[in-house]
Amino acid sequence: MQNTTESPVKFENLEQRVLEAKTSPDEMNRLIKEYIPFIRKTAVKVIPPGAYDSFSTTAMSAFAEAIEKFRNNEGRFLGFASLVITNRIKDQVRKEFKPDEIPSDNVEIIEPFEEKADRKLEVNMFREELSGFGIVLDDLLKDSPKHKGSRIKANKAAKTLSGNEVLFSALVGTKKVPVKRLGEFSGISIKLIEQKRKYIIARALLRQDKYSYLREFVK
Repeated sequence: MQNTTESPVKFENLEQRVLEAKTSPDEMNRLIKEYIPFIRKTAVKVIPPGAYDSFSTTAMSAFAEAIEKFRNNEGRFLGFASLVITNRIKDQVRKEFKPDEIPSDNVEIIEPFEEKADRKLEVNMFREELSGFGIVLDDLLKDSPKHKGSRIKANKAAKTLSGNEVLFSALVGTKKVPVKRLGEFSGISIKLIEQKRKYIIARALLRQDKYSYLREFVK
């Protein structure tokens, strides 16, 4: 019997997933779980130090609210969600704290174990996403370019792949690199793209906003 919690639908971008989640509780739950690092990172910018746990429910509810209120002509969803989360957290802060109790910088210092937990969650998310392309993390060690010139070219191909909505949608939808078109857009040879396919895929995926910690390594 087919597992109804697994979505067979292929989305071209995050905004399409959000529109689907409006009428699909399963997709709503998947999005919230997948974007917990983003939710936390947004929330801790506007809450008192050490208070994330007491605001986590509000932050996740605000993310769900953003999904429900988002309209496709309103631009990028994450920018809209960030605004909703920030406003809801500020509302709660004003209700629960007196003005003189809120630090002037109003930024939470994330405790080491919380940051470690978020990084671990992102690594698990990344590992799971890679598996959809038939890639394991060990493959990346073997497939990483050894020469500086090749690495620069492969990184350029990955940046082009992640930054072009049509190419990236093709990657996510087919689980394959659109080699010929990527070569045309990036100016990188098809031979190198094919040789470093796994590396390029991984670098492109890491540039997604949901990897708010891991993407620091691909800047």
